[in-house]
Order: sequence, then C-alpha cells, then structure tokens
Amino acid sequence: VTRTSMNLFMWFKLEDAAKSLFITKADMNARKFVKPADPRPIHEKVLQGGLFLFGLFVLIVAPITYFSTANFFLKSNLVFSGSLRASLEVSVDGGGISQLSLYDTSQAGMTTETKDDILKFMSQNPEVNNAVDLTLQLVEFPKSADTFWLVSNSLREQVAQQLNENGTT
Repeated sequence: VTRTSMNLFMWFKLEDAAKSLFITKADMNARKFVKPADPRPIHEKVLQGGLFLFGLFVLIVAPITYFSTANFFLKSNLVFSGSLRASLEVSVDGGGISQLSLYDTSQAGMTTETKDDILKFMSQNPEVNNAVDLTLQLVEFPKSADTFWLVSNSLREQVAQQLNENGTT
C-alpha cells in the first residue's frame, strides 16, 4: 500500500507508462549494437513472413479440414435410439388452430447395414457416391403407435370442419 492521491485507474496509467518506457529503453539499448540504417537480416524477414503466412493458412484451412470428411480422426457417429412423432395442425384464418397427435412412438429396431447394402444404397443415390466411409443404419418403427389415438368426437368434427373451410393451412 502506498500513500498517494491517485485513484486506481490513474495508478494503472502510471504502471502502463512505466512499462512502455522500460520496453522502449530495452529496444534502444538493443539498437546500439546495430549500425545506423543497417538492413534487417533476410532470415529474420523470411522467418517472420513465413510464420505469418503459415498462421493464416492454419487459421483458414484447419476448420475446413476438421469438419470435413478429410479429417483422419473422424469417427462414425452411430444412432443409438430414435423416435417418430406425426401430428396434424390445422389453422384457419382468424386464429383458430387445432392440433391432433396422429402417431408417437420410439424405434422397434435398429440395425447397421452391411457393405453390400451400403454399395446398393450408394448406387441408387449418386449424391452420396463420393462418401469415403459411409455407415448406414436402418431404423424400424412399429406399425401402430405406443398410445391409442383417442380423439373426442367434437374435436374430430371441428378439425373436419376446419379442413373443409377456405383459408385453411
């Protein structure tokens, strides 16, 4: 603790000025060993420029490489569970909205396809033909939902009426 009339920010400014003066003094002492108007060595320029360009290259190319299929450390990200929900939402001009849940269930089975199935899939879908390491999974859902489709008669009639009206989306 020092006895001073400076507030904290004035003290920071004083410390910053002292730091800047010290760095300038050290720079001037280092320049004493170099002849006036003596050019910088070529290896220093090449090293600094090369490191700068390498840094820019890494900054631009690294994210692209990391998030693309060119990444050698990329692992397949398998799906472990799935669910499917289908609902019908009817909205009418004027603000009337009705929503019915038609189907809601989780997967009945999940299998990883064989290489032959993957090759067949790739031949049928040319947009994925250039995939390096393709893992194909088949997710199966039951024909009927986990819960019964219980809809009251009034809601069913309301949705049917809204579907028949003009301006329904």
